[in-house]
Amino acid sequence: MSELDEFGRHEVLDRASLLMQTWDSFILEHGYVQATPELAAAAQKAFDGLHDFYQLAGRLTLEGSPDDSFSRVVEGLADAEHHATHCSPRDTKEPYTCECGVRVVPGVGG
Repeated sequence: MSELDEFGRHEVLDRASLLMQTWDSFILEHGYVQATPELAAAAQKAFDGLHDFYQLAGRLTLEGSPDDSFSRVVEGLADAEHHATHCSPRDTKEPYTCECGVRVVPGVGG
C-alpha cells in the first residue's frame, strides 16, 4: 500500500470527478437511458453513489491535511456551493444540468 500523501488524496478526488463526468455524459444523458425510466433510475442511483463517494473523499481529504496545505476548495465542492447559492431552480420535473454544470434531479436529495 502506498503512502497516504497530498498527491494520493488529490488523485482519488480527480478520478472520482472523472468517473462522475463520464457517467453523466455517456450514461445519464444517453437518449435510451433517458427514455427508459427503470434505466434512468438505476443510472441516477449509480451517479448518486459516485457523488456520495466524491463528497466523502473530499471531506476526509480536507480533514486529513494537518498542515492545511490541501485545504483549498476542490472543484466539485465549490460547484455544489455555487449552485446552491447562485442558481435558480427550473420549474421542471425532468433532470437537467444547470448552467453551472451541476446535475439536478428534481425531487431527489431534498
